[in-house]
Amino acid sequence: MNVTSQLAAVRADYAALREKLAVISSGTVGVPQCGFAMLEAGAVRSKNTEAIMLKNMCDVAVVGLVWYMVGYALTFEGGSRFVGFSPGRTFFTHDVHSSYEWAQIFFQGNFAATTATIVSGAISERAMLLAYMIFTLFCSSCMYPLVAHWAWSDEGWVSRTARHPFAGGVIDFAGCGAVHIVGGVAGFCGAAIIGPRKGRFDHDTKMPPIPMPGHSSVLQVLGTFILWTGWYGFNMGSTQRIGPDDALVAARVAVTMTLAASSAGLTTVLTGRLTSARLWDIGLMCQGVLAGLVSITSGCATLAPWAAVLTGMVGGLVYLAASRTVLRFRVDDPLDAAALHGACGLWGLIAAAF
Repeated sequence: MNVTSQLAAVRADYAALREKLAVISSGTVGVPQCGFAMLEAGAVRSKNTEAIMLKNMCDVAVVGLVWYMVGYALTFEGGSRFVGFSPGRTFFTHDVHSSYEWAQIFFQGNFAATTATIVSGAISERAMLLAYMIFTLFCSSCMYPLVAHWAWSDEGWVSRTARHPFAGGVIDFAGCGAVHIVGGVAGFCGAAIIGPRKGRFDHDTKMPPIPMPGHSSVLQVLGTFILWTGWYGFNMGSTQRIGPDDALVAARVAVTMTLAASSAGLTTVLTGRLTSARLWDIGLMCQGVLAGLVSITSGCATLAPWAAVLTGMVGGLVYLAASRTVLRFRVDDPLDAAALHGACGLWGLIAAAF
């Protein structure tokens, strides 16, 4: 075998490994859907468990179809700095032949499903299933593809891979803006429009919110651990390549994620213990860990370890402040999606810039 043939074989093997990485990462990225289901089931009252499970299943099903039909094309095709539409070959995947592109469709579709699932927690125990499915359809066909196109396509107006991006482009390695801010803001708007659960607020006396704790802390903790594990698939898989430099990036991502989640969880539960009369709160620990994971999602590949710790600590405090602010607006968000994903997602984008 001559040198040219050997190089061709190496390239072919590399391409196959790259595609396998995308597929394996996609399978891992699907794990958080199970985590969301467990977390949300534990955070609501037992009578609503079946409804929240059905909403999570419908998320995956609706997004799976819509992403295949139009979502991927609107996100990653060209033709505009604001939305993809040209050359149109990936609409309904009618002209997709590359195995890597098939893997990408699968991988990126999980991000779209996660964005919609974030909202299900904010409006849980109130939204009708049909209305929620209509929202999921809109989210996966319009809302998420637009923002993801801006940040991740080769022509997006703030994409670092575009020519002349605005202000040099945004560092959003795995979705602080495209996934978490979109889901958090949509969740806040949905919760504000749909109104609070019956008995959550006393509008006559303006008394503090009436607690409505979830029925199972065990499910909440299980969901948090599953999300934490699956989050590695999100962020490490976003390298999308296999090589010495890419392996270094993926390993760095794993370390910074762990540091941010750990520091945020401890910061949140300690702050809660010191500022309230309650004992140690397992719910705050779970939310703090997730706040750290959201906060590090943009900068996980670029921040130093000490900066990841600091990002997680600030993320925990941002979550606590945002959660209380949402309650002051008399918005009932059972999963704290607006504070956890919206506010911490914004902080993550800011932290990555430094």
